[in-house]
Amino acid sequence: MDEPIFKEVLGRTEHPIKKQYTWWTEPVESGLQLAITLRYLAKGDSYESLSYAFRAVQNTISFIMSETCEAIIVEYVEEVIDCPKTPDGWKKVAKGFAER
Repeated sequence: MDEPIFKEVLGRTEHPIKKQYTWWTEPVESGLQLAITLRYLAKGDSYESLSYAFRAVQNTISFIMSETCEAIIVEYVEEVIDCPKTPDGWKKVAKGFAER
C-alpha cells in the first residue's frame, strides 16, 4: 500500500482506534495499529511473527486486530461492501461463488 492510501485509511479510522495515555501505560499509536493490522491481512503473518516485527505482545496484537478491523468495516462499509437486499440478489451472489 502506498503512503497516500495509508494516510487516507488512517485519517478515516484514527479516531475510533486512538487510545488515551495513562500514567501506567503508553498506548500503541494509531498508525502502528493500522500497520500491524494491514500486515496481518495482507500477508497472514502469525501473531508471534507480528510480535517480533512490531515489538508488541501477542495479546495486544489480538486486541488491535479486532478493534482496527471493526473501525475499517464501519468506515468503509457503505462504499465498498454491496450487500444484497433481496433473495434474488443473494442467489446471484451464490451463483457467482458456485461458478468460481
